[in-house]
Amino acid sequence: MFRLPSGTDPQLALGRPTLGDLRTVTYGGLRIDKTYSLQHLNLDIVATRSRYNTFTHLDFDGVDYRGTWDWKFTPRWSGALTLERVEAPVQYADFRSFQRNVRVTTNQEASLDYWAFGGWHLLGGITEKEQKSEVDFLAETDFRIVGPDAGIKYEWPSGSSLTLKQHARRGENTRRELDPVNLIDTAFRDTETELVLSWRVSGPSTIDARLARYERRNDHFSQRDFSGPVGGVTWSWIATGKLRLVAAAKRELMPSSDSLSSYRVNNTITLTPSLQMTEKTSVRLVLERIDSDFRGPVVTPTGPLRHDVLHTTTLAVDWVATRKLTVNAVLQRQTRTANTPGADYEATTATLSAGLVW
Repeated sequence: MFRLPSGTDPQLALGRPTLGDLRTVTYGGLRIDKTYSLQHLNLDIVATRSRYNTFTHLDFDGVDYRGTWDWKFTPRWSGALTLERVEAPVQYADFRSFQRNVRVTTNQEASLDYWAFGGWHLLGGITEKEQKSEVDFLAETDFRIVGPDAGIKYEWPSGSSLTLKQHARRGENTRRELDPVNLIDTAFRDTETELVLSWRVSGPSTIDARLARYERRNDHFSQRDFSGPVGGVTWSWIATGKLRLVAAAKRELMPSSDSLSSYRVNNTITLTPSLQMTEKTSVRLVLERIDSDFRGPVVTPTGPLRHDVLHTTTLAVDWVATRKLTVNAVLQRQTRTANTPGADYEATTATLSAGLVW
């Protein structure tokens, strides 16, 4: 569970005879989905109680919510207001500690869409995102970021669209103090220009693509600045009434703050076939590979820079027992190989869940 290398003695590392655990989660919530004239309100609130059988110090209670108001004042003026909060434990793939580390991420967005003429739309908005963790660590520090968005979109009668947007955001590392020795900064500026295509190729096939350039500039230490292309493409194909295939590839740049990396490049490939076996039962398989390159060292490395490869295989079965009751079973296998000692691990997770909605 703590993503320790193969061959680790659990008694020596953890003081327990096992590397794994049984986690029991009880949850309850409220869902509201209402349309009033031109307005659409959607609200999901879920309270979670998580308990561990062996590592009881990881127990936690959390609250998640997501609320969206899709508004429209006239056929030309529309937009959305979104408020989201997620509370969950930080996974131990890169958090190298046995402590509990619960993270709260909040996101607030306001967007505006003005239909100018024909298929042309003018876009605007503002976004604020904040991350707070119980325990800070260099790989994923806490932050707050806010800034405006602006763009233009063209929509074809077929439903396809092409969007050009610019994002400019100001951020601060909320748990950091200025450190000129290790070149740890307290504030930064992010800019991103993106081109997004949503293409309805044919009835059973769609392509969603995004091409962007992301740039981070730190206030004090330019040695940790980075930039580069990001984006991805997703192809969805409904082969038959029961069989569907989704293939995706994406590239991300993610900041880091240790001495051997200022950021990392994640290249992800995902393949997801799904089959509706019966009216009530469906099965899906998710195959994913993530290649991670750690770049931008601020000290001279003594060897090659870190490179990880994570393979994840997930098999899920969903059963709609009744109109109100659903049952889900998931089996997942993860294997990470790395050229850094102690970063390799293997993990198998089985999950059985049931949900009742009334």
